[in-house]
Amino acid sequence: MAIDTSSPLGLGLLATYCTAVLPFPDGNGGTVMRAVTAVQPTLGLATDPRTGALLPSSAAGRQLLSGALLCRLSTPRGGLPDVNIPTVVGNFGLDLLDSVDSDLDSRSAGELSAQVDAQVGLDERVIGSVTAATVAGDTMVVPIVITDGNGPFRLTLAISALAADLTVLSSPT
Repeated sequence: MAIDTSSPLGLGLLATYCTAVLPFPDGNGGTVMRAVTAVQPTLGLATDPRTGALLPSSAAGRQLLSGALLCRLSTPRGGLPDVNIPTVVGNFGLDLLDSVDSDLDSRSAGELSAQVDAQVGLDERVIGSVTAATVAGDTMVVPIVITDGNGPFRLTLAISALAADLTVLSSPT
């Protein structure tokens, strides 16, 4: 699975996938071991998309919020390793790559828009969001207008069904 977070400005967001095997309650008083994968944001670091080298960054505010939302929208539901808070584990995440397949149509775009708005709204820094996903061939473009305490801003993603690729087309700089 690839996530291309390069921006037209030559800086990219960096996220790391972490997989661990953790104990979960099995419902019968015992435990069962399951593999979980989560996305770890870089907390303000950026990468040079040409070399992959870490760059110093003063990312704050909307850049960090956009990174957190990208993590939320690329983490499978239930994929958080924090098993001590079941309500958080059960509600966090929408894996956009798994949400898009070769049967893309306007109905699935509308359903995905509603799911994205629900996930974005779970971040306490977000006042509201409006998503209007559209289908263009084998790609779904997901423009999200997010309103935080400073007003609205845009985060636009593209998900390719054939390449299994999530691309950030625009984000706050």
